[in-house]
Formats: sequence, structure tokens, C-alpha cells
Amino acid sequence: DVAMTGEITLRGRVLPIGGIREKALGAHRAGIRTIILPRRNMDDLDELPRDVYNELTWVPVDTLDEVLTAALMPATLEPWTTLDGLHGLETQLERLAA
Repeated sequence: DVAMTGEITLRGRVLPIGGIREKALGAHRAGIRTIILPRRNMDDLDELPRDVYNELTWVPVDTLDEVLTAALMPATLEPWTTLDGLHGLETQLERLAA
């Protein structure tokens, strides 16, 4: 459901790239509904057909931290700190798998 495009520097900055229109159209055709992109590429979205633009959710980002927050689901497992916690973890995983 989520696609991301952009250049990520070694320091975690997300830089703009070219070809946003083509990438967005391809993602739309593939059934992607949320696109994470460099904030500095937001003006490039004016090139998209309005219907495609309106069917997608756009998440502009400047940093890798913002990408990870937008792209990853929140943790659903409770943390454990002892070996006894392994049994609890197995139980949680079994519940999720059911």
C-alpha cells in the first residue's frame, strides 16, 4: 500500500529526485495508495492528472526518521526483558497468527 521515492543521504536527509510524475503514475497503476516523497518534490505533483492526484495520499518528508514513521506500522508486541518473557512472546505471536 505504501511506496517511497527520493534520495537518502548518509546523514538521513531525503533529497528531491526527478521523474515524480512517472513514478506516481506507475505506483497508482500498481495499486499503491500512499506515496512518501521528498518535500521539495511536492510542486512536481502539479504535473499529475487531478484524478490520480486525488486518489493518492501524499506524505512529504525531509528526513529518514519521517520516512520510517510514515512507512512502518506501530509495534504490536509487548516488550519483554527476561527469558520468562519468551513464553509470553510465543503466546503473542500465536495470537497474531490466528
